[in-house]
Amino acid sequence: MQRELDLTRLIADLQARSIVHHHILMQLVRREADASGDTRKYLSVLTDDLTRITDQSLPLEDTRAAAMSLREYLDDFLVRAGR
Repeated sequence: MQRELDLTRLIADLQARSIVHHHILMQLVRREADASGDTRKYLSVLTDDLTRITDQSLPLEDTRAAAMSLREYLDDFLVRAGR
């Protein structure tokens, strides 16, 4: 029972940290995109860079699934960041 409780707390902690990190990143991306003078270009370059980093960081067999997941996340994230 205690193990299940510890696991539930760990999951809740990770979720809370993820939300905070997401919020911080959104604010930073918005600030940088606004400062760039060309939000669309900034977000496009950022997406390309992050996709490249993911491709280089993962084993080949994992790259396609991760890239699809990352792309979906980035599309949603960058649409909201770009307003």
